[in-house]
Amino acid sequence: MRLKDKVAIITGGSSGMGRASAELFAEKGATVVIGGRRKAQGERMAESIRQGGGQSIFIQTDVGEAEQVENLVQQTISTFRKIDILFNNAGIHNHGHGHPHNEGINIYEHVLNVNLKGAFLCT
Repeated sequence: MRLKDKVAIITGGSSGMGRASAELFAEKGATVVIGGRRKAQGERMAESIRQGGGQSIFIQTDVGEAEQVENLVQQTISTFRKIDILFNNAGIHNHGHGHPHNEGINIYEHVLNVNLKGAFLCT
């Protein structure tokens, strides 16, 4: 129970590395707040942690949007009174267009908003 009584926000916590981290943090005793865009997937992940005996909530968040990040932080504090750990895990890539020279500026900006700006806003 290394993380007992700790509150952790994990962005992108409903799939992949974020999901594995959320499960591990919960196993080690942390209360896990999952921030992510995909509501159904995030809710299932939080429910899975709760069914395993842990504490978890999902807050729908696009980390590239400042207002949504502020909501993530405010809801976490109002629910659990603190934040001890932030895992800026949310990240995207555009594998659908193949080579980078085939991507438009809007795709490039979307990737930067999530991967770079998102980490900045959360921190």
